[in-house]
This record gives sequence, C-alpha cells and structure tokens, in this order.
Amino acid sequence: MDKIKVIVLGASGFVGRNLVEVFRENESIEVIPGSSADKPGHLWLDILNPDTWASLTDLRPDIVIDTSGYGVVKYQQDLHLLYDINYLKKRDFLDYFVQNHPDVFWIQIGTAFEYQLEQETLTEATPCLPKTHYGISKLMFSQYLLQKPGIRFSILRPFGMFGEGEDNSKFFPLLINAQRNKKTIDLSDGSQGRDYMYVRDLASFILYKIISQTLSEIENQVINLGSGTCHSLREMAAFFAKEIPDFNAELWNWGTVAQRLGENDKFYNASTKAASLGFKNFNLQEAIRNTVKYYYTN
Repeated sequence: MDKIKVIVLGASGFVGRNLVEVFRENESIEVIPGSSADKPGHLWLDILNPDTWASLTDLRPDIVIDTSGYGVVKYQQDLHLLYDINYLKKRDFLDYFVQNHPDVFWIQIGTAFEYQLEQETLTEATPCLPKTHYGISKLMFSQYLLQKPGIRFSILRPFGMFGEGEDNSKFFPLLINAQRNKKTIDLSDGSQGRDYMYVRDLASFILYKIISQTLSEIENQVINLGSGTCHSLREMAAFFAKEIPDFNAELWNWGTVAQRLGENDKFYNASTKAASLGFKNFNLQEAIRNTVKYYYTN
C-alpha cells in the first residue's frame, strides 16, 4: 500500500517540528519536512524565493500542512517581511502550487489572533477583527483561501500552544529556564486568562483525520482548536512548578512588570466543533511534564 505523502512547511519551527516528529511515528505516512533554510534532510522551500517552489510540486504530495509564519515571537519585528511571508508571497506561492498540482489537500495553521479578542468566549462565528500585524496577516491569507476556487483546504486556528521546542523567548520556556539557570525574571501579575493546549494535540488531530480518511469532514472549513478552559498565567505557572526540580518561587518575580497595553483579561475557545470531529486534549499535567523535561535535557 502506498504511503500518504505529507509535506510540512515551516518544519524547522516549533509547530512544524512537533508535527514531523508525531507523523514519523506512523508507518502509513511519508512525512517530508520543508524549510526555508537549506538543511540536511529537509526540502528546501523558501516562500520568498520562487526558484525553490518547483521542488514542492515535483514531489506531488497528497497533503501540505503549512505551519510557516513570521511575527509570533518578539524579535521578529520586520513588518515588510511579516506581510510577505504570511500573506503576499505565500499567496503567490499557493497560486503557483495549485496551478501545477490541483489535487493537493492544503491544511493551513492559522491562529486565534485572527479573531476580535475583546470577547472572552470565541467560536468560529466570532468576528475576525484582529489588531496585531501578525493576526491581520494570517487572516488575510485565511480569507484568500476561503475565496479561492479549485482547492481543497482546511484552516485550523489553535489557541495558545506550548510544548517541546518552543522559542526560548516565549512565556513558559522563560519560566522554565529561569529555574534551570537560577536567574530571577520579572513578570506581570499573571492574572491574564488564556486557553492553552499541548502542541502535539494539534499534530494528533491532523494525523487522526488523515489516517481515518476523514479529511473531507474538515474540508473548506475553519476550525478552532483549544482546551475550552481558561487558565490564568499564574495558574499555569503553578502547574509547571510541580514538575520543576528544586523549584524556587523567588525566581519568578510576579507583579513587577505592567501588562501589555490592550491585553485582554481573558479569552478562550468556546467552540465544540473540533471535539465533534475527533479532537482530543492530552492530559495537561503530563504535557507540562514532557515540556519541562525537554528544556532540562536540551
């Protein structure tokens, strides 16, 4: 039986790496990591470089999962690059790819930041009125997909993801590394409430839809992915503290930094659509244990 050929774009990033690792555990999947950097074992595909685009169409994949993006971490501040990678050049690449390989199923990894985050409870029907450049650029590509004829696709919008390999500038790696390196970090009061999910929940859901041959159930749809539960940053930190060796509470200096302007008190995924399609959340404490172990051993 022929394997299902899946290409993961952005495979050198946090989400892409985790998808590749999960998919490689299934023998029915041939997963090919795609990266904008010319890395050993990766398909070199740079959205900004049209000369690399044919490398993907030549492989004739059954499924493309796009986890690529720019602007999700603090040091990615170039707005020209952000709009090129997240929308303008990606739109051109999609047009080229679909013209040369129209039978592909495209899975777009969007973001909850495409919504109007002033609301506490968010569903797929929540107005999409993003206020960040990252959210705006991601929404622009989602809208392009939704209006483009002749392509099978799904847009998945995960909420706050954590797990192995997240950038060290992100909140949970900062907490863990402060403990590991025994260095104090200044934090806000931690009252902000968010919906957090393990990154491998996303990978497992996509893998399930592929191997169960039920991608048609999510075709041409937008689907939110989250836990459906709102935890404050302080509550999540307490869960992490349970897994950290020789935990020292004094290293997390709560209440010394103001919250970011315009930051909402709380928001979370209130939709049950993904659950009805087979999405499941990994045990939260076990996921946190895996995450902490990763940062203490890498």
